[in-house]
Amino acid sequence: MVYRLSCTWNPESHISGNGPLSQTSLATRFQDFIEKNNYELSTGRLVGRQIQAMVAFLTLILLFIGGLIFILSLLIILLNFRLLIVQAQKDIRLLLQLGYKQKQIYSFLHKKLLDWFSILSFSAFILLLFLHWLLARAAQQQGLDIQKMVHPMVWLLAIVLSVAFVYLNYRSIRRKVTSNQ
Repeated sequence: MVYRLSCTWNPESHISGNGPLSQTSLATRFQDFIEKNNYELSTGRLVGRQIQAMVAFLTLILLFIGGLIFILSLLIILLNFRLLIVQAQKDIRLLLQLGYKQKQIYSFLHKKLLDWFSILSFSAFILLLFLHWLLARAAQQQGLDIQKMVHPMVWLLAIVLSVAFVYLNYRSIRRKVTSNQ
């Protein structure tokens, strides 16, 4: 059997720290190099930043997909309501012949639209709050810092999109009712 032993012989001056390549001079050179190039040694922070960047990227992707689903769902609701009005054109003409005014008909249709939209919006907002709270709670248990309340910009965007949706439907209802004369 052959045993191999790897070792280096260092002079006494290197071991005591007084030589040209002592540990203290290497350590200071290394620290200077790290500081000069803005490197970090703590792998915990590096991994944390990588995870944070990945979560931010996934959040952006989910925001994009959620936005598309939201817009498509609004279009489907808009088209369904238009379809109901088109299917009821004969009834609308009959109501106009019976003496109902256009304003009475489209105000009734608009009120029904607002009723349904209010119920659906309220339900969606409550569900959003609950799911966001659950997600934030689970993320905080894993050590990620996510607010438990929805960002105010989300609320502002939801209000703007809701007003635009109701306005577009209102115009569509008015146009369909007035075209039945």
